[in-house]
Amino acid sequence: MPQPILLTGTAGLELPASQPVKEPLGTPVSSTATHAEEGEGGLLTGVWECTPGRWRRQVLSREFSHFISGPFLLSRATHLITETAMPHVIVKMLEGRTQAQKEALTEEIAKALKTAIGCPDESISVAIEDFAPADWKGKVYDTDILGAGENLFRKPGYEP
Repeated sequence: MPQPILLTGTAGLELPASQPVKEPLGTPVSSTATHAEEGEGGLLTGVWECTPGRWRRQVLSREFSHFISGPFLLSRATHLITETAMPHVIVKMLEGRTQAQKEALTEEIAKALKTAIGCPDESISVAIEDFAPADWKGKVYDTDILGAGENLFRKPGYEP
């Protein structure tokens, strides 16, 4: 079995100039830059950086990737990598808000996601679920708030 290749100092690694991808699918056309090193038995390792976009890519053998930042989607059927895989936000709230209020909330959530995590607008989806006050504790508070554990990043200041 070939020995793994250890790359050190990758945070300061200078990559070559980015080049447009070979088979873009629409706009924006993604550009990539790669630094690769070959080890024994043809084992390759490296650093790869790309800009948002969609393109066709063929993987000739097994590949392992570790993504440091940014969303992606790899479609096995079409070998498509795209920058449109996340996030999806579900808002659960008491019934009674107007359609206009829900649309305004959706736009504010989208703005916050673009600012906070840098995702493109077309990757964001938002769902809103309305609940009757009598259902809030059993269907939302007990399961989604108390049951969230370490996944709850902001706790409410109330107890029903």
